[in-house]
Amino acid sequence: MGIRRPVAMAAAVICLSAAVVGFAEEHVAAEWSPPVEVELSDKDMAEIRTVMIGHAPVLAASPGIKSASAYQDDNGTHADLVFYPHEETGGVAHAVSANCGRVTVDAPWICRSGRLRTYLQIPGQAFHVRVLGNIDYEAAVALIDATRDALQADTSLVGESPDTAVMIYGTAPHGVTVGWGDSDGHFLVSLDAALVDGGDPRSAEDWRVVQMTDQRAIEPPDEATQAKAAGND
Repeated sequence: MGIRRPVAMAAAVICLSAAVVGFAEEHVAAEWSPPVEVELSDKDMAEIRTVMIGHAPVLAASPGIKSASAYQDDNGTHADLVFYPHEETGGVAHAVSANCGRVTVDAPWICRSGRLRTYLQIPGQAFHVRVLGNIDYEAAVALIDATRDALQADTSLVGESPDTAVMIYGTAPHGVTVGWGDSDGHFLVSLDAALVDGGDPRSAEDWRVVQMTDQRAIEPPDEATQAKAAGND
């Protein structure tokens, strides 16, 4: 009996541990729920606009919120918004995007300070290029020219070479990505570019494409994914 007791105790501990793990897994599975897309009310958007004007007073000149999406999960409600441009000069429109959230439906909205974005009207295309980051007009045009040349020279693309610059994002002079797509703004090919040492960011010759990714070769995106990737807002 003295020999069997430790074995029996070990078996009991194993059974108890398995029961605890099983209970925990069942409890977590019962408590966790996947995010659910929700619609923001006019009241929600008015409250968010007020909060954001407190962060960025320039938004007082914006006509309002251009686009908004939101989802709800166990941590509350989360919203992504883009405001209409608050300023436009010389083919460059300046706007603000924001991420906001609240823990319950009765709680106040809390927003980050906002992210500046610009819309550029460039010669040769109707679609306004979305620009995120510290990239001015001349540098954006240089990046577009440099990546266009790389696209036209590449022979490995899945389909036809995209003809519309859709989005530029990143931080110059390093880590800048230019997205190309179709005239509707669907994101198809992305090109990562870096400035040569001592180069001028406003010169196309000084930008080097270091990587090109054809999104169509990875997985053909559905319409909603394309629209979101393109930043059609």
